[in-house]
Amino acid sequence: DGFPSTDPAPPLTALPATRQEAERVAGTLHAAPERLLLGPQASEHNLRALGPSAGLLHFATHAVLNPARPLDSYLALRPGGSEPEDDGRLTVGELHTLELPADLVFLSACRTAAGRLSADGLLGLTRAFLFAGARSVVATLWDIPDQPSARLVEGFYARLPRGADRAAALRAAQLGLLRELRAGHVQVETVAGRVTLPEDPALWAAFVLIGEP
Repeated sequence: DGFPSTDPAPPLTALPATRQEAERVAGTLHAAPERLLLGPQASEHNLRALGPSAGLLHFATHAVLNPARPLDSYLALRPGGSEPEDDGRLTVGELHTLELPADLVFLSACRTAAGRLSADGLLGLTRAFLFAGARSVVATLWDIPDQPSARLVEGFYARLPRGADRAAALRAAQLGLLRELRAGHVQVETVAGRVTLPEDPALWAAFVLIGEP
């Protein structure tokens, strides 16, 4: 996630935990099957078809930043079809042309809160979604690890139906993941075998809420 600017874009590696993350979010929210866009279904065309009807948008994917041309920074989707818009890159520039009045957009990808500072603010994905009509955006300040982030996301959505506001739910999810890390309960598979992750803030503190609480 969150590759530096290169042209052409770098190859994007697989994110093993993202499918499970998306499925669990959909299950927690009791989303209709057609609202869960996985694999070939996760295209720009299908996202645009949701349009103004999407009360919540959750992206579990790669974010590719282009500091030199911030309007070309994008979320990676699945390419498909013959339409130019379906190239698999949902760019900052494209977001400025969409209507996405979602109550919440959750960007579970690396450095989605980053961008280039301009005279009228930070040019990047977060601002683009707010411009498109989102009331709140959860984004990340730095590169995030796949599996611990999926656990944090699950904790966030589990708390929303209880009446907690989004800021309180995010804080509670971060503290929950921190407690799990301190207890040594978060392990990941690596080429060297199973590794227990430390309580490093890099693993739980990257997510921020921007917009309405």
